[in-house]
Amino acid sequence: MATHLAAVSLAKGEPFEVQTRPTPKPGPGELLIEVKSVALNPADGIMRAQGLFIPAYPTVIGFDISGLVIEVGENVPVGATDEGLGPVFRPGFTRVAAYAASVWRSCAPDYGAFQERCLVPWQHALPLPDEGISWNQAATLPVAVEVPLNAWDLMGVSRMGEAIVSSSSSAVSAGADTSGEVQQNKEHKRDVLLIWGASSSVGTMGVQTARLLREDRDSSFAAVYATAGAANRKYVGTLGADRVFDYKEPQVVDAIVSAAREDGLVIRHCFLATGQLAQCQAVLKAFIGKDQGREGQKAKIGSAPVIPSGAEEIDGIETIFVVPPTDESERLAQYQYWLGTWARKNLANGTIRPSPEPRVVGKGLEAINAGLDELLRGIDNRLISQQLNMSFSNLVSDLAFRDTHDDRSSQISHVRSQATARSCTSTTATSVSISGDISSQLHSGYSHPLSRSWQAERQLTKEMLIYPLFITDNPDEETPIPSLPNQYRRGLNRLVPYLKPLVQKGLRSVILFGVPLHPSAKDALGTAADDPSGPVVQAIRLLRSRFPQLYIVTDVCLCEYTSHGHCGILREDGTLDNAQSVDRISDVAIAYAAAGAHCVAPSDMNDGRVRAIKLKLIEAGMAHRVLLMSYSAKFSGCLYGPFRDAAGSVPSFGDRRCYQLPPGGRGLARRAIKRDIGEGADIIMVKPANLAQDLPIAAYQVSGEYAMIHAGAKAGVFDLKAMAFESTEGILRAGAGIVVSYFVPEFLDWLS
Repeated sequence: MATHLAAVSLAKGEPFEVQTRPTPKPGPGELLIEVKSVALNPADGIMRAQGLFIPAYPTVIGFDISGLVIEVGENVPVGATDEGLGPVFRPGFTRVAAYAASVWRSCAPDYGAFQERCLVPWQHALPLPDEGISWNQAATLPVAVEVPLNAWDLMGVSRMGEAIVSSSSSAVSAGADTSGEVQQNKEHKRDVLLIWGASSSVGTMGVQTARLLREDRDSSFAAVYATAGAANRKYVGTLGADRVFDYKEPQVVDAIVSAAREDGLVIRHCFLATGQLAQCQAVLKAFIGKDQGREGQKAKIGSAPVIPSGAEEIDGIETIFVVPPTDESERLAQYQYWLGTWARKNLANGTIRPSPEPRVVGKGLEAINAGLDELLRGIDNRLISQQLNMSFSNLVSDLAFRDTHDDRSSQISHVRSQATARSCTSTTATSVSISGDISSQLHSGYSHPLSRSWQAERQLTKEMLIYPLFITDNPDEETPIPSLPNQYRRGLNRLVPYLKPLVQKGLRSVILFGVPLHPSAKDALGTAADDPSGPVVQAIRLLRSRFPQLYIVTDVCLCEYTSHGHCGILREDGTLDNAQSVDRISDVAIAYAAAGAHCVAPSDMNDGRVRAIKLKLIEAGMAHRVLLMSYSAKFSGCLYGPFRDAAGSVPSFGDRRCYQLPPGGRGLARRAIKRDIGEGADIIMVKPANLAQDLPIAAYQVSGEYAMIHAGAKAGVFDLKAMAFESTEGILRAGAGIVVSYFVPEFLDWLS
């Protein structure tokens, strides 16, 4: 039975203990999520201390998570609908933020967030965009999105239309006077949305949702007003508030009322993210009876904090405590809209963003207890997000806790309303991890949807395939390679027309090999390898611009560019200078990464080059997004002959046996793999593929293997298609999840 680690709550008032738990299977309508980050709420600390909502121990608690969908139950949408409008959850591909359903499942441990695997109803999950949102940022989203959207629903505010306006044109600087724009909308837009406590995470998302309501042509809202501390007014303004008021000012209520009257507007809706209910009531009271045509309608306050038992009741004002519906079907439908529809679309279009920026405080399940202790002591009074699987953890500002059960709501007291609202600076992952051990740099291995798919075993699919391309410095060249049937050397001008139909058939990735042909292009140092005007750098930029979804891998070596044809810089006696070679190779890798390569793949086999590349990627701020795939077990032999013809990289003297592995060196290969993983490789590669099937993770079916299959098929020994599949499936059977193959164009047709 599969197991995972969890921070288990054993008894009321006791700290969590990290234990092994059986990994559950998702039931109908459920997702199994590999948890990457968790945001802690004040209620988590109260549940640990007081046993709030917990009917039996042991259990696992927690609410907000982000992670990767790894398994789905029945009735979960896994493919595009006819309308193509709903969320889709593909195991091994879909990154999500999700609101864990523990309190709706009697705190059954399988549904708690504080563990490496968590079950979640699919309606509670928000599929994330492919790029631009970290795990930590994603973990801040579920509650932050749900609370203000729920508030607008409960206050009877009509949901905004499908038209979404660009956030770049809608965010307004703090304190900006938009009375001119207000006058233009005066005919039918006369209302103000007021966000009180707007610099908390719930408050900042409240501002962003209100901004979109204001921009909806069918709404009655002409402006967004907000309150925040003096230090946060500018930030809140950038999220879209038209006017931002300092809530600490003694006359803040009068200032808000006067501003609305100056703008010719009325305030009848207030979202209280955090702060004092009485001040919100005072603002709305000033407009009771002043709005012609709405005399019978009540003004409304949606309160994220629990409403105090002694709160004053004011005629004409209704105060609503914001909690999700208690009815199961209604709640799931609401969450599906809030997260799976509204948040998914607006995140993808860039009209909302996670806010405020989280900061790092620790990592791993073991850090949860200390994080909750700090939170409840009120040292920073923020919420903690902890990352699993060697990721990084963040402290997230002011997430609010939600519960569906009305009879339990009063137990939460005023925890949410006590949260302060201060901005903070995020700490980058690299600043936490490179001290002594760079093998913890794992983000680059799954920073892209395609590279994430490579981490899981499966039968042969198009996503597994990488197609080698030989790029020359003659833009118009398209020359067949005699020893490689159906393969060509191509210049830049020939690339796009050749690749377009392959991409349309499902080509997902290519690996680029530079082939400089100009007589002066080669020298002893391989200086043309990272030339900005060279074939590889130019090809990276061209392919990124013309095929944005194509995953670009770049081979990193010097053999194509050196006058002697060896894979590094040589000493005077003709032997390889490892230190100088590593420095040169790592510079080339950085140049390719800077040009836009998704993955750099050093094939030179110099000792220590993986570490050197990883450190330079970290220094350049690219380690989180550039995958490092090392040719870790590259065996010497005669099967590279056709490739060397194609790349013009035949050594002018000697051979490469002194730095490539001996064909029988299984022990050396395992040592090289272990070394490269320790130096920061995200994926290791073995080549030739079919002659080293005891080792592969990524495998290169090299030119000689490809040529032999073609030769055998041409002689009638076997069927080309059957042997192509058999040889490749043998590589997969050995454990490979990625295959570099010259058969990719044919596989794109065969696999369709």
